[in-house]
Amino acid sequence: MSDTSALWGRGAASGIDDLLKRLNESDPKLQSLTILKFRRLNDADVEALAKALRSNSILFELNLCSHPLSVEAAAVLGTSLQHNSGLKRISIGNSSWGDQVRPISTHRLA
Repeated sequence: MSDTSALWGRGAASGIDDLLKRLNESDPKLQSLTILKFRRLNDADVEALAKALRSNSILFELNLCSHPLSVEAAAVLGTSLQHNSGLKRISIGNSSWGDQVRPISTHRLA
């Protein structure tokens, strides 16, 4: 069972530094991660998240829905997934992407 205690805030509403620390340490309890929309998730945060995902093989599910990721941030995240062996499910995007976004193949994640 995964640990969800850090996912709901605990005073960390300003960013994701606490979650990055756990990812970088490959915390075995952090198998599923949902970053809620009240947490800051800007391009710099996504770049740090992507870097952490490159070496983390514990996390199998990542949900970033409701965060308005830029095209550049999504590309950085996508590139990091080429080096990740554990992630099986990922959800990204929000309504600002509209119908203009091309479908992303997740066959490599399955």
